[in-house]
Amino acid sequence: MTKEQGRQERLLQREKIREFDKNWHTCVANGMEPVETLVKGAYIVFVGIMMAIPYEKEWSLIISFLGLNSMAVWTYMMQKMFVTENRKSYSIYEKLKYAPVSRKEIRRVRVEYLVNFLKTPFVVAILAQLLGAWLLNHEIGIANVVYPFLSQGVYPLALGVLMTYELY
Repeated sequence: MTKEQGRQERLLQREKIREFDKNWHTCVANGMEPVETLVKGAYIVFVGIMMAIPYEKEWSLIISFLGLNSMAVWTYMMQKMFVTENRKSYSIYEKLKYAPVSRKEIRRVRVEYLVNFLKTPFVVAILAQLLGAWLLNHEIGIANVVYPFLSQGVYPLALGVLMTYELY
């Protein structure tokens, strides 16, 4: 198999996985799409409010925010990594083990979903932190750039990527 054929095969596998996800979500959503949109919107607003407080080594606030942030990523990834059927939970890898797709491609699609989920809160976090620091402290320091990058970029992405790995 040439390099181009391998690339085409991987893209085809990802499309099959996305199609499975779309069909599965349609089956189990039960009209809850507006609620999912509302919850994601509330999460983005919450991130914006929390990140508007300038970084000033307020550790208790930062740790509680990271905990709540972890919950949002964990909840989102759980719905992408597990399938509930007849009140029993199955790993997505178990559901797709007989499909002509590799675990690596399943993981890549899950990471794509995660990046798409985190994209807007990340931008909101950076803008809110910079705006809050400028309005309240009248200055923007390196911490005001690094804090949202780590708390809304690196940390939730790393947590979500770790969740895509299945432990045996």
